[in-house]
Amino acid sequence: MHTENFNLQSFRKFSFIAPNLFSLILLLSTPFKVFAQGYPKAPVAVKEESGGEQSNSDGCKELLRAVKSQDSVRVKELLRNVDPNCIFRGDGEPRSPLVAAARAGYVGIGKLLLEAKADVAYHAEGDETPLMAASANGHLGFAKLLVSNGAEVNKKLKREGTALIIAAREGHLGTVEYLISQGADVNAQVTGDGSPLIIAVRKGHLDIAKVLLEKGADPYLASPGDENPLYHARMSQNREMVELLEEYSDRH
Repeated sequence: MHTENFNLQSFRKFSFIAPNLFSLILLLSTPFKVFAQGYPKAPVAVKEESGGEQSNSDGCKELLRAVKSQDSVRVKELLRNVDPNCIFRGDGEPRSPLVAAARAGYVGIGKLLLEAKADVAYHAEGDETPLMAASANGHLGFAKLLVSNGAEVNKKLKREGTALIIAAREGHLGTVEYLISQGADVNAQVTGDGSPLIIAVRKGHLDIAKVLLEKGADPYLASPGDENPLYHARMSQNREMVELLEEYSDRH
């Protein structure tokens, strides 16, 4: 009787230990690289379209917020240790300091960033360039600051166009005239974004269309995947625009 109880207890112990022992053997025999796949990978720097690297550091976060709040004292303080060519993706757009300053037209802060070696072409993937940001919002002073520091006037981006296309789209006549004076191509084309004249016609900006035509924009120039400016004017039944384009059509 005693022997039977002993055997039963031994069996129960073995039935408890055996699965755990098997699991331990299996675990020890698993290759380390397979075992490690279950753990999160270390962050990897991501190359942005502008040539920089993604940076979600606290310093970049604070700098971007200081720029957006127009806190020049805080910006100056942070620039002692934070690279202005950084990106923070935690607060929505824009995601780089100079683009944020350009969108808001903060010229003073723009100067601080440029003095700290901010790259006039630097931007996050998915955002426009600083010059495009200034042009979109009609911040002529900021646009001049950027161009005087080497910003590329005819830079093209898909889903954005060029600085001139953007300024024409938003109806910023002064910016349009300035960009043209700095060598902006009035016949620049970006697939999906049209040309400066096409976008001005579609938006009904007669004064901008006239300036573009005076500077050599072609009323018959169709953008890839789009019609020409005269077509859009007729489709919109904008009589003044049609007459303007027909007047310049005779010169081409």
